[in-house]
Amino acid sequence: MKIRVVFSMILNNLYDINSLTIRQIDEISKMARDFQLNKIESTVKGKNAVIYFDENSTRTRFSFEVACRNLGIRVFNFNKETSSIQKKESFIDTVRTLEALGMDVLIIRTGDERLFNEILNNKDLKIKFINAGCSTKSHPTQALTDYYTLKRHFSSLNGKTISIVGDILHSRVARSDIEIFRKFDMNINLVAPVYFQDINIKNVNWFDNLYEGLKDACAVVALRVQNERIDTTIPLIHYVKNYRLDINNFPQNALLLHPGPQNRDIEVTDELLKSKNANTILEQVTNGVYVRMAILQKMLSDNEIVQK
Repeated sequence: MKIRVVFSMILNNLYDINSLTIRQIDEISKMARDFQLNKIESTVKGKNAVIYFDENSTRTRFSFEVACRNLGIRVFNFNKETSSIQKKESFIDTVRTLEALGMDVLIIRTGDERLFNEILNNKDLKIKFINAGCSTKSHPTQALTDYYTLKRHFSSLNGKTISIVGDILHSRVARSDIEIFRKFDMNINLVAPVYFQDINIKNVNWFDNLYEGLKDACAVVALRVQNERIDTTIPLIHYVKNYRLDINNFPQNALLLHPGPQNRDIEVTDELLKSKNANTILEQVTNGVYVRMAILQKMLSDNEIVQK
Protein backbone atom coordinates (compact mmCIF):
# COMPACT_ATOMS: atom_id res chain seq x y z
CA MET A 1 0.00 0.00 0.00
CA LYS A 2 1.23 3.49 -0.81
CA ILE A 3 1.04 6.13 1.90
CA ARG A 4 0.98 9.83 1.01
CA VAL A 5 3.28 11.84 3.23
CA VAL A 6 3.28 15.65 3.43
CA PHE A 7 6.57 17.54 3.78
CA SER A 8 6.50 21.07 5.16
CA MET A 9 9.23 22.61 3.06
CA ILE A 10 9.21 23.65 -0.57
CA LEU A 11 12.20 25.33 -2.21
CA ASN A 12 11.45 28.36 -4.33
CA ASN A 13 14.90 28.85 -5.84
CA LEU A 14 18.39 27.72 -4.93
CA TYR A 15 20.98 30.45 -5.23
CA ASP A 16 23.44 29.79 -2.38
CA ILE A 17 23.88 27.83 0.83
CA ASN A 18 23.35 30.83 3.11
CA SER A 19 19.77 31.12 1.83
CA LEU A 20 19.03 27.66 3.29
CA THR A 21 18.26 26.88 6.92
CA ILE A 22 19.78 23.94 8.77
CA ARG A 23 16.35 22.31 8.69
CA GLN A 24 16.11 22.69 4.91
CA ILE A 25 19.58 21.20 4.44
CA ASP A 26 18.72 18.24 6.64
CA GLU A 27 15.39 17.70 4.83
CA ILE A 28 17.18 17.68 1.47
CA SER A 29 19.69 15.20 2.89
CA LYS A 30 16.96 12.96 4.29
CA MET A 31 15.04 12.98 1.03
CA ALA A 32 18.22 12.20 -0.91
CA ARG A 33 18.74 9.19 1.35
CA ASP A 34 15.13 8.06 0.82
CA PHE A 35 15.59 8.26 -2.95
CA GLN A 36 18.88 6.37 -2.69
CA LEU A 37 17.22 3.62 -0.66
CA ASN A 38 14.28 3.54 -3.11
CA LYS A 39 11.82 4.41 -0.32
CA ILE A 40 9.95 7.17 -2.14
CA GLU A 41 8.64 7.94 -5.61
CA SER A 42 8.69 11.08 -7.70
CA THR A 43 5.59 13.27 -7.86
CA VAL A 44 7.09 15.65 -10.42
CA LYS A 45 6.82 13.46 -13.51
CA GLY A 46 6.05 15.47 -16.62
CA LYS A 47 7.69 18.68 -15.42
CA ASN A 48 10.11 20.45 -17.76
CA ALA A 49 13.70 21.40 -16.95
CA VAL A 50 16.03 23.46 -19.12
CA ILE A 51 19.77 23.11 -18.57
CA TYR A 52 21.69 26.28 -19.43
CA PHE A 53 25.46 25.80 -19.09
CA ASP A 54 27.89 28.24 -20.67
CA GLU A 55 30.84 26.60 -18.86
CA ASN A 56 32.14 23.09 -19.35
CA SER A 57 30.95 20.33 -17.05
CA THR A 58 30.72 16.57 -16.80
CA ARG A 59 29.68 15.71 -13.23
CA THR A 60 27.21 18.50 -12.54
CA ARG A 61 25.56 18.48 -15.96
CA PHE A 62 25.14 14.72 -16.17
CA SER A 63 24.06 14.35 -12.54
CA PHE A 64 21.28 16.87 -13.16
CA GLU A 65 20.27 15.05 -16.35
CA VAL A 66 20.22 11.68 -14.57
CA ALA A 67 18.34 13.19 -11.62
CA CYS A 68 15.71 14.67 -13.94
CA ARG A 69 15.26 11.44 -15.86
CA ASN A 70 15.01 9.42 -12.63
CA LEU A 71 12.20 11.75 -11.53
CA GLY A 72 10.42 11.66 -14.87
CA ILE A 73 11.26 15.28 -15.68
CA ARG A 74 11.72 16.18 -19.34
CA VAL A 75 15.17 17.65 -20.01
CA PHE A 76 15.92 20.35 -22.58
CA ASN A 77 19.53 21.40 -23.13
CA PHE A 78 19.98 25.06 -23.99
CA ASN A 79 22.78 25.91 -26.43
CA LYS A 80 23.70 29.57 -26.10
CA GLU A 81 25.69 29.52 -29.34
CA THR A 82 22.64 28.52 -31.42
CA SER A 83 20.06 30.57 -29.53
CA SER A 84 18.62 34.03 -30.13
CA ILE A 85 21.11 35.42 -27.63
CA GLN A 86 23.43 35.47 -30.65
CA LYS A 87 20.88 37.82 -32.25
CA LYS A 88 21.23 40.19 -29.26
CA GLU A 89 18.20 38.96 -27.34
CA SER A 90 18.71 39.78 -23.66
CA PHE A 91 19.21 37.02 -21.15
CA ILE A 92 16.10 37.89 -19.18
CA ASP A 93 13.96 37.92 -22.35
CA THR A 94 15.36 34.48 -23.11
CA VAL A 95 14.32 33.29 -19.64
CA ARG A 96 10.83 34.72 -20.12
CA THR A 97 10.59 32.89 -23.44
CA LEU A 98 11.58 29.62 -21.79
CA GLU A 99 8.97 30.23 -19.11
CA ALA A 100 6.30 30.89 -21.77
CA LEU A 101 7.29 27.63 -23.49
CA GLY A 102 6.37 25.74 -20.31
CA MET A 103 9.73 25.30 -18.64
CA ASP A 104 9.33 24.76 -14.90
CA VAL A 105 12.93 25.08 -13.77
CA LEU A 106 16.11 26.63 -15.14
CA ILE A 107 19.33 24.90 -14.10
CA ILE A 108 22.09 27.37 -14.84
CA ARG A 109 25.89 27.39 -14.74
CA THR A 110 27.69 30.51 -15.85
CA GLY A 111 30.81 32.53 -15.26
CA ASP A 112 28.72 35.70 -15.41
CA GLU A 113 27.15 36.28 -11.99
CA ARG A 114 25.15 39.19 -13.40
CA LEU A 115 22.79 36.63 -14.97
CA PHE A 116 21.83 35.35 -11.51
CA ASN A 117 21.22 38.92 -10.35
CA GLU A 118 18.92 39.51 -13.32
CA ILE A 119 16.81 36.50 -12.33
CA LEU A 120 16.73 37.52 -8.66
CA ASN A 121 15.74 41.08 -9.56
CA ASN A 122 12.78 39.95 -11.69
CA LYS A 123 10.38 38.86 -8.97
CA ASP A 124 7.51 38.20 -11.38
CA LEU A 125 9.24 35.19 -12.95
CA LYS A 126 7.38 31.96 -12.27
CA ILE A 127 10.11 29.66 -13.56
CA LYS A 128 12.25 28.28 -10.71
CA PHE A 129 16.01 28.34 -10.93
CA ILE A 130 18.92 26.35 -9.54
CA ASN A 131 22.49 27.61 -9.33
CA ALA A 132 24.66 24.86 -10.81
CA GLY A 133 27.82 26.95 -10.49
CA CYS A 134 28.19 30.72 -10.42
CA SER A 135 31.57 32.13 -11.46
CA THR A 136 33.98 31.81 -8.51
CA LYS A 137 31.19 32.66 -6.07
CA SER A 138 29.06 29.64 -5.30
CA HIS A 139 28.16 26.04 -6.11
CA PRO A 140 25.43 25.08 -3.63
CA THR A 141 24.46 21.69 -5.06
CA GLN A 142 28.07 20.50 -4.78
CA ALA A 143 28.25 21.69 -1.17
CA LEU A 144 24.99 19.88 -0.38
CA THR A 145 26.48 16.77 -1.99
CA ASP A 146 29.66 17.10 0.08
CA TYR A 147 27.61 17.50 3.27
CA TYR A 148 25.46 14.49 2.39
CA THR A 149 28.56 12.41 1.65
CA LEU A 150 30.14 13.23 5.00
CA LYS A 151 26.87 12.48 6.81
CA ARG A 152 26.95 8.99 5.35
CA HIS A 153 30.21 8.44 7.26
CA PHE A 154 29.77 10.50 10.44
CA SER A 155 26.65 10.70 12.60
CA SER A 156 27.57 14.26 13.61
CA LEU A 157 29.88 16.85 12.04
CA ASN A 158 29.85 19.15 15.06
CA GLY A 159 33.39 19.89 16.23
CA LYS A 160 35.04 17.79 13.53
CA THR A 161 37.82 19.28 11.41
CA ILE A 162 37.71 19.50 7.63
CA SER A 163 40.63 20.75 5.57
CA ILE A 164 40.20 22.36 2.15
CA VAL A 165 43.44 22.38 0.15
CA GLY A 166 44.45 24.17 -3.03
CA ASP A 167 43.20 26.96 -5.26
CA ILE A 168 40.77 28.49 -2.80
CA LEU A 169 40.94 31.93 -4.42
CA HIS A 170 39.17 30.76 -7.59
CA SER A 171 37.00 28.01 -6.10
CA ARG A 172 33.22 28.33 -5.90
CA VAL A 173 33.10 24.89 -4.30
CA ALA A 174 35.33 26.04 -1.45
CA ARG A 175 33.11 29.04 -0.74
CA SER A 176 29.91 26.98 -0.68
CA ASP A 177 31.55 24.21 1.37
CA ILE A 178 32.65 26.82 3.91
CA GLU A 179 29.09 28.15 4.11
CA ILE A 180 27.56 24.73 4.77
CA PHE A 181 30.21 23.43 7.17
CA ARG A 182 29.98 26.61 9.25
CA LYS A 183 26.28 25.92 9.76
CA PHE A 184 27.18 22.57 11.33
CA ASP A 185 29.97 23.94 13.55
CA MET A 186 32.88 22.19 11.87
CA ASN A 187 36.44 23.43 12.30
CA ILE A 188 37.46 24.63 8.84
CA ASN A 189 41.12 24.63 7.84
CA LEU A 190 41.98 26.35 4.57
CA VAL A 191 45.38 25.33 3.22
CA ALA A 192 46.92 27.25 0.34
CA PRO A 193 49.97 29.21 -0.73
CA VAL A 194 49.63 32.98 -0.58
CA TYR A 195 48.80 33.20 -4.29
CA PHE A 196 45.73 30.98 -3.77
CA GLN A 197 44.45 32.60 -0.58
CA ASP A 198 41.49 34.96 -0.28
CA ILE A 199 41.74 37.39 2.64
CA ASN A 200 38.01 38.11 2.35
CA ILE A 201 37.16 34.65 3.72
CA LYS A 202 36.90 35.09 7.48
CA ASN A 203 36.24 32.93 10.55
CA VAL A 204 38.31 30.02 9.28
CA ASN A 205 41.78 28.73 10.06
CA TRP A 206 44.26 29.71 7.33
CA PHE A 207 47.45 27.67 6.82
CA ASP A 208 50.27 27.97 4.32
CA ASN A 209 51.84 24.78 5.69
CA LEU A 210 50.25 21.57 4.42
CA TYR A 211 51.17 19.38 7.40
CA GLU A 212 49.80 21.84 9.94
CA GLY A 213 46.63 22.38 7.92
CA LEU A 214 45.87 18.65 7.69
CA LYS A 215 46.25 18.00 11.40
CA ASP A 216 43.20 16.31 13.01
CA ALA A 217 41.22 16.41 9.74
CA CYS A 218 38.51 13.76 9.39
CA ALA A 219 38.08 14.75 5.75
CA VAL A 220 40.07 16.67 3.16
CA VAL A 221 38.65 18.47 0.12
CA ALA A 222 41.24 18.73 -2.65
CA LEU A 223 40.73 21.53 -5.16
CA ARG A 224 41.81 21.72 -8.78
CA VAL A 225 44.18 24.45 -9.91
CA GLN A 226 41.76 26.45 -12.08
CA ASN A 227 44.04 27.57 -14.87
CA GLU A 228 41.13 28.94 -16.92
CA ARG A 229 40.41 31.52 -14.19
CA ILE A 230 44.02 32.52 -13.49
CA ASP A 231 45.28 35.64 -15.26
CA THR A 232 48.89 35.47 -14.11
CA THR A 233 51.53 32.77 -14.15
CA ILE A 234 51.67 30.70 -10.98
CA PRO A 235 54.72 28.77 -9.73
CA LEU A 236 53.26 25.33 -10.44
CA ILE A 237 56.47 23.52 -9.48
CA HIS A 238 56.34 25.25 -6.08
CA TYR A 239 52.68 24.30 -5.66
CA VAL A 240 53.22 20.62 -6.49
CA LYS A 241 56.24 20.39 -4.21
CA ASN A 242 54.56 21.96 -1.18
CA TYR A 243 50.82 21.31 -1.48
CA ARG A 244 50.23 18.15 -3.48
CA LEU A 245 48.47 15.45 -1.46
CA ASP A 246 50.08 12.01 -1.41
CA ILE A 247 49.97 8.84 0.68
CA ASN A 248 52.76 10.11 2.92
CA ASN A 249 51.26 13.45 3.95
CA PHE A 250 47.57 12.48 3.85
CA PRO A 251 45.93 11.78 7.26
CA GLN A 252 45.72 8.01 7.53
CA ASN A 253 42.01 7.65 8.36
CA ALA A 254 40.67 10.76 6.66
CA LEU A 255 38.24 10.80 3.74
CA LEU A 256 39.39 12.41 0.50
CA LEU A 257 36.83 14.49 -1.36
CA HIS A 258 37.27 16.20 -4.71
CA PRO A 259 34.63 18.08 -6.74
CA GLY A 260 36.40 17.09 -9.96
CA PRO A 261 37.84 17.00 -12.41
CA GLN A 262 41.06 15.72 -10.88
CA ASN A 263 44.38 16.70 -12.39
CA ARG A 264 46.32 13.62 -11.39
CA ASP A 265 49.76 14.25 -9.92
CA ILE A 266 49.09 17.99 -9.65
CA GLU A 267 46.83 18.45 -6.62
CA VAL A 268 46.68 14.73 -5.73
CA THR A 269 49.03 11.91 -6.67
CA ASP A 270 47.77 9.04 -8.76
CA GLU A 271 48.74 6.68 -5.94
CA LEU A 272 46.54 8.47 -3.41
CA LEU A 273 43.65 8.58 -5.85
CA LYS A 274 43.87 4.78 -6.08
CA SER A 275 43.82 4.35 -2.28
CA LYS A 276 40.81 3.52 -0.13
CA ASN A 277 40.83 7.10 1.23
CA ALA A 278 39.77 8.26 -2.24
CA ASN A 279 36.75 5.96 -2.55
CA THR A 280 34.72 8.92 -1.34
CA ILE A 281 35.28 10.78 -4.61
CA LEU A 282 33.09 8.45 -6.66
CA GLU A 283 30.65 8.32 -3.74
CA GLN A 284 30.31 12.08 -4.21
CA VAL A 285 29.44 11.57 -7.87
CA THR A 286 26.76 8.98 -7.05
CA ASN A 287 25.42 10.97 -4.11
CA GLY A 288 25.15 14.08 -6.27
CA VAL A 289 22.39 12.46 -8.32
CA TYR A 290 20.24 11.78 -5.24
CA VAL A 291 20.87 15.21 -3.73
CA ARG A 292 19.82 16.88 -6.97
CA MET A 293 16.77 14.62 -7.17
CA ALA A 294 15.79 15.82 -3.70
CA ILE A 295 16.29 19.47 -4.64
CA LEU A 296 14.17 19.12 -7.79
CA GLN A 297 11.47 17.19 -5.93
CA LYS A 298 11.31 19.84 -3.20
CA MET A 299 11.23 22.65 -5.75
CA LEU A 300 8.69 21.29 -8.22
CA SER A 301 6.31 19.22 -6.10
CA ASP A 302 2.98 20.24 -4.60
CA ASN A 303 4.54 19.47 -1.20
CA GLU A 304 3.56 15.82 -1.28
CA ILE A 305 5.52 12.67 -2.02
CA VAL A 306 4.60 9.03 -2.24
CA GLN A 307 6.30 6.71 0.21
CA LYS A 308 6.69 3.09 -0.80
